[in-house]
Amino acid sequence: MRFIYFLSFLLIFSLSANAQNTQNKSSAIYNGYDEYFKIPRESLYLHLNKSSFLKGENLWFQGYAYNRQTQKLSPKVRNVELGIYDSEGLMIDKKLYLAIDGLFKGQISIDSSYTEGEYYLKAETNWMKNFKEDYAHIQKFEILGANTLKTKQKLKAYDLQILPESGHSVVNCDGVLGLKLIDQSGLGVKFEASLLENGKPIFEFKSNRFGLAKVDLKPKPGHEYEIEARLPNGKTILKSIENIKSYGYNLKVNNIIPQQTIIYVSSNLSSTSQYENQEAKLLVHQEGKSFEVPIELSKQKPQVAKAIKKEQLFYGVNTITLFVNDKPVAERLVFIRKNSQNEESDIKVSVRKSKTDTLALNLSLPNYNENAYLSISVLPENTISYIKNQNILSEFLLDPFLNGYIENKTYYFKNPNRLVDYNLDLLLLTQGWSQYDWGNIFKSPPKALYKRKDGLTQNVNINREIPENVNKLLIYSTLYNKDMVLPINSKKSFKLQNRYPLIGEKMEFSLIDNKQNFVTPKAVVGTQLRLESDKIQSHQLLPSLSNLRQLKLELDKNRLYANFLEGELLDEVIVKAKKEEKKENQNFAKNFRDNTIKVDEEVAATFPFLSDYLSYRGYLVNDVSGNFSIRNLARTSINGSNTPVVYLNGVQLNDLSILGGSRTSDYEEIYIDKTGYGGGVQGANGIIRLQQRRTALFTNENSTKTELPYTQFEIKKGFEPPKQFYMPEYAFFQTDSFQQVGTIAWFSDVVIKPKKSTELEIFETGLYKFKLFIEGIGEDGSLFYIEKTVKKN
Repeated sequence: MRFIYFLSFLLIFSLSANAQNTQNKSSAIYNGYDEYFKIPRESLYLHLNKSSFLKGENLWFQGYAYNRQTQKLSPKVRNVELGIYDSEGLMIDKKLYLAIDGLFKGQISIDSSYTEGEYYLKAETNWMKNFKEDYAHIQKFEILGANTLKTKQKLKAYDLQILPESGHSVVNCDGVLGLKLIDQSGLGVKFEASLLENGKPIFEFKSNRFGLAKVDLKPKPGHEYEIEARLPNGKTILKSIENIKSYGYNLKVNNIIPQQTIIYVSSNLSSTSQYENQEAKLLVHQEGKSFEVPIELSKQKPQVAKAIKKEQLFYGVNTITLFVNDKPVAERLVFIRKNSQNEESDIKVSVRKSKTDTLALNLSLPNYNENAYLSISVLPENTISYIKNQNILSEFLLDPFLNGYIENKTYYFKNPNRLVDYNLDLLLLTQGWSQYDWGNIFKSPPKALYKRKDGLTQNVNINREIPENVNKLLIYSTLYNKDMVLPINSKKSFKLQNRYPLIGEKMEFSLIDNKQNFVTPKAVVGTQLRLESDKIQSHQLLPSLSNLRQLKLELDKNRLYANFLEGELLDEVIVKAKKEEKKENQNFAKNFRDNTIKVDEEVAATFPFLSDYLSYRGYLVNDVSGNFSIRNLARTSINGSNTPVVYLNGVQLNDLSILGGSRTSDYEEIYIDKTGYGGGVQGANGIIRLQQRRTALFTNENSTKTELPYTQFEIKKGFEPPKQFYMPEYAFFQTDSFQQVGTIAWFSDVVIKPKKSTELEIFETGLYKFKLFIEGIGEDGSLFYIEKTVKKN
């Protein structure tokens, strides 16, 4: 009724102005505003395969670099620094990743150097240092163990905040009070409350589940107002409503109407002359994009309303600022949904069995007509290890405009509906002013003092005399670097800029004489790379991930690690016929010792190729023309396969062709167990583990002398090399530990083209249902965040 009454006496204007219209713009505002947002801003986001890990697992991620000006992937981003920090924000390590066309990916090994507890990741670029606002992407993850499983009981302390929509209330002006009740962790607490006028309740209301609420207030002259909130512990908080001005302006916004956003401006000034001497306007803006809405107020018409079609507003957070005589007096944030893909129905997934131990997922986007660049985590249906407080939409569209911690940001972008939109608007109402300070906008625009870092600089030095007939240096191409031919200079040194070397990569060099013959050089390469130590500031530290977990993790430490072969214990055994669990301590150390051979010079000379040694051990091996296959003639698994499971440096190989033509001397250790001890169903045909050589085998220098006319130099400093996902080694898949914290698959660089489907393969775990956690961005800037439960046909 209040809304209908308001509309009955206010004149509603439907605006048709173009969002980029610059007519009637005040130079005092726009000169500063345009200059402040002249330099484009960028955001980074990491999609992790999950948030909770066991020691021995790997954290996999896909990174997205976003140009907030174009609202698309940012091809200009190259060097991305990723730091790892402990629970107090102290840096543990920092690595460099290479972004290509706005995408980068990587893996972090959760090895024995990590202890149980919570950690941070922080991704940033050098370009971000140009801005007063902190745009670094910060995310939490945890290592599970005894400490993280304990439920800590804390005394509850509550803070009730009263946050007027305009930043203040004005006598005789319709307004709204936003309210927020949080505990000592900064998390919202649901409550009931009353609005009191001169000590008497005049309105009862409730908060949403995040401890947010709003109530209308039109203060009367000489009256006092309070909020009485009833807390979960039975106590009450009585708090006075302060900052009620006798005169001024008020801003009120209704963003819940489907097609329009209605902005109400009300005023209460002391005299007619004050109305005559004021010029009011609304500026609707978003990081450099803006349009203006004129406001006409008078003593006779102190309140007006403006209706703006939502199609004219910007995708994401819009800031609506009320200016009076070119000074900002009130501000409100609203969110506009446009081209996002957040519904389960936005992706179509079918499942079929492609091999005895493999499922094929067929994915398509029926509602999207551009290329989509996605990353997908596949976890058991009952997982509780994916409890992130952000997603790609909140990071790119929400976080840059808000101050402080926002609880459960993923809620606002998962299956959005009218209630979700209402709660998101309530969140923005209680935020007050935008992160962008008008004092900075008018007086302190950013300057591009920190340049974009595009690759690294490498210095190549020739450490020997060069024959007079040699006049060129050839640098061979690598994965991300083209080959180069450089003229020899007197210093015999070369400075290479904008290079993309990967750690472990081999750089190869040849000298070229005037007859175009190749000559072997002796070269040394130095890569200029300095990653500065830093820390996460105290105000950036986040509440514990356990606060977000909806289901309690019931397993103790031993049971968590029991099903994980990289751990020390294996005490969960599933007997499917009886559906019983048996606990049994098993020590794999003796089994490894008894079945492992160290490759020395004698072994390498006896069995020149890996295929020779495997054949000697009783396998049927085919190693021809790049094809490599192994068959176990001694037994056949229950699924009909007779191929053993092969691990290379701990990574399970799905494609054995990488072993084609390899020599036995390439490996330091070879482990063969035909019984498949501890390997579960996967190991029924035996297990082979290969550890590549890290130290030189032959001591005779002549045995490693090369006749090839080039020199190799291994890169020690550079970008982290991309690695292929491999599934951790689990003994069984029906255990509680696997279904709660296990990993099925991870896919980065997934591309789904319009009107076409993409097929991905995952290991057949025997689970009837599993979950896909999908994030990404489309060619037109559409953002994807979809959680979908999939079941086998």
